[in-house]
Amino acid sequence: MKNWEIALAIVLLLILMVFWAFFARVVYGALTMIIQRIKIACMQPGTAQVIAFRVSTHDPEDRLYDDARPVVELELNCEIKGKHFHLTLEPLTSQNLFKALELPEHSASCWMSDSDWHQLLDGRWIAIACNPRNEKAVLIEQLHYSREVVAFWLIASAGLVTTVLLAWYT
Repeated sequence: MKNWEIALAIVLLLILMVFWAFFARVVYGALTMIIQRIKIACMQPGTAQVIAFRVSTHDPEDRLYDDARPVVELELNCEIKGKHFHLTLEPLTSQNLFKALELPEHSASCWMSDSDWHQLLDGRWIAIACNPRNEKAVLIEQLHYSREVVAFWLIASAGLVTTVLLAWYT
């Protein structure tokens, strides 16, 4: 073999390794997302009462955030099949919060005062999905979305496996 052939083989091997690493990272990310969606899809729907909340807003001058609407962090007292437990819901945008409260979405949340938020949220019941074992909760619409993703993934996987098996045996 000549020197240029060895160099070409090494370059091709390095390119192959980069593609393999990229492929492995994409597959790992996809599997992680699917596993997370399956965990959410297996959560039990229930109700929760807001017992405390914290509202924060991003500085509109800050370039890191493209949305200046408030972010709300809720502490909930949950009830699933007669069991009560306390947990904190991930920070929600006001848009998602208004959907969960079954209220029309509007941009007035930017100008709501603390007393407005207190009147809106204090003692309010919302529909959530939660896992009492690890005290994790999501909004009910996230549960529906996760179930749709899992169903789509199962149908796509079944189609792929069927195609491979038909190609293999024909």
